[in-house]
This record gives sequence, C-alpha cells and structure tokens, in this order.
Amino acid sequence: MKKAYFFSVLLLLTASLFSINTLKADTFPISELDFYTDNGSYKIVAFVPSLSVKCEYAEMMTTAFTNYFAKGLAFEKSNIAGANQYSNSTENKFIDVILILNDGTKPFIETYPNLKELIIKPDVKGEYYEKLNVELPKNYNSSSTVYLLDKQNNILFKDIDYRGQGEHLKPLEFALKNSLSGYKIPSYQVKEYLKTGDYAPDINVNSTTKLSDLRGSNIVITFYPAAFSGVIPQSNNTSYPIMSCAVQLSSFNKIKPVISSIQNYPISIDNVKYIAISNSTPELLALWKEMLNTDNIEFVNDPDFKSSIAFNSYNPIGYSTRSTFIVDRNGIIKYISWDYTQDEEYIIESELAKLD
Repeated sequence: MKKAYFFSVLLLLTASLFSINTLKADTFPISELDFYTDNGSYKIVAFVPSLSVKCEYAEMMTTAFTNYFAKGLAFEKSNIAGANQYSNSTENKFIDVILILNDGTKPFIETYPNLKELIIKPDVKGEYYEKLNVELPKNYNSSSTVYLLDKQNNILFKDIDYRGQGEHLKPLEFALKNSLSGYKIPSYQVKEYLKTGDYAPDINVNSTTKLSDLRGSNIVITFYPAAFSGVIPQSNNTSYPIMSCAVQLSSFNKIKPVISSIQNYPISIDNVKYIAISNSTPELLALWKEMLNTDNIEFVNDPDFKSSIAFNSYNPIGYSTRSTFIVDRNGIIKYISWDYTQDEEYIIESELAKLD
C-alpha cells in the first residue's frame, strides 16, 4: 500500500508541474521576438534567469538543449521516433533553441562552449518577458519557462518550472517526438510490485547480454530519468539540496562494498557490477559518461522502457524513476529502494557487504 501511494502521489505531483498545450489556437507570437528570423523550423523558446555560474542548473540545461535538440542526438538512430524527419531535414538547424535570459553576463556567454548551437538574447530589462506575459525570475536560480513550438509556431508544450530536471526534459523530448511521428510513450499501471526474494526480471543489458548472463556476479541496478539533467556535481561539494540525475549517478559511482572485519568471506569489489539505466540514446549516454567522468558504471539505454517497466521503475509521463536494486549472484533481488537519495550510497555499500 505504501508503494502504491508513493507512486500515485509522484504521478500527481509530476503532472502538476507541466502545462501542455496542443490546440492549434494556442499559437506563440514569434514575431514579438524581433531579434529572430523564423526559418520554419521547430523551436524551443526558453526564458532563463541567467547563464552565469550563479544559476546552478544553467550549464546542464544548455548542454541538454544542445545535445538533445540543436544537435539532434535524441534522434540519431533510425529506431528512435523522429529520426527520419531529423536526418531528411534540409535546414541547417532542424530545431532552433532560443534562450531569452534576464541577465547580462556577456563574457560568460561568449566563452561558454555549450552555447555555440543556441540563439541567445539577453533581456536585462525584461522587455520580452513583458511582451509575452512571462513572469520575471526572482533570483538567479528561479525556474525557467520553456515552450516547444512546431513549424507553424503552435505551442506543443509549455513548462513553467524547468530547472534542467530529467523529469521535465523527457516530457519535452516526447512532445516533440509525438509531433514529428505520432510516437506514443507506453502506458503502464503496476499490478504487482517486485519485492526482495524475487528473481530479477531478465532484461537486456546490451544487444548481446541479458541480465541472466551476469549470474555469478553481484549487481547493483539504478534507474534514472535522463542523461544531461540536474546540477553538475563539483568535487568540493558533496551535498545538494535536490536529488538529480547527475547527483544520483555521481553518488552511485562512489559505491564500493564495505569490507567488514566480522565477515569471514567478504565479497570482492571486482565482483560487483554497477548498471545505470535510462531511456536516453546511446549517443547521449556516451557523452554523459564522459561529462560525469565515471569509472564504475555501465550505462544502459532502455529505448522502449521495457526494462524500466519490468522493474516497476517507469513513470507514464515518459521517464524512468529513481529506483535501485541489488541482485545477488543467483539473480535474486536482495534490496530495493524506490527513490534513490545520496544517503542510499552508504546503505547500498552496507547491503553489498552482507552478500556471499
């Protein structure tokens, strides 16, 4: 009952964060952006408080917008919804990403490598905010307002609480894919939750390996919403007020079994495999791994959410939830966390130390 209540509340809270518009009457007044020449492309228009270091999510958000949309890495493979539309486009930019920022830190903008593919317009006085009836940010870390527009500038998606979260990035991505190809994310309702003592579902780890092929090794599996989301962890900061995908995986990468002196046969650190699963494409995951500089994790793509669904770790808004599982060498689930936090790092270490 507790698990069912948790997921019901999660769905309600998540759904309340988004304002999604698909009516043709909801047209964005693109002509009000007098600095921009409309080339008939799809567009993401984001009203951002700042791109300075004072905005903790700016770097991750712009990196995601660049890689997912401006470069189209969310559409690289032919089996990804919208790939054909992307590759067949004759336009220089298939998706224009326009950032209107209420800050004038020009030197930072000029040197920031993630911004080369994006259209930037400082709006220190808030003139465009006023024209388009967007609330001015209260501080550098206020939420951004993000619009997704089709080629006719119809509003496909609106999010007034965007802070680079994977839980917000994925619905934006799927709203675009739905418009391009009619792609529908899976609908799903949990009928029976996994529990400790169950055999782990035999999911695909990659094109040649299933989870059952890893029998003989202890395995830690964590699910998370999206690559390039959250706040980039800094080496001198070990605590963040909000859990994010970047924080989750940086914490996950630190996990090592606690070798207890009271155990006669503690497990070998080398005999534990760490797997992180999300729906992000392999191209995104390769760059994501490089950014996080992890050395302890295998990043796995879950293109159709089958693995997430099998592990009761899927939100039907369109992302994997932060569930984590320990699977022993016989394929049996020994530990479950339905909502990973940084403290989980130490709990999992202790749980691993109990395994044979």
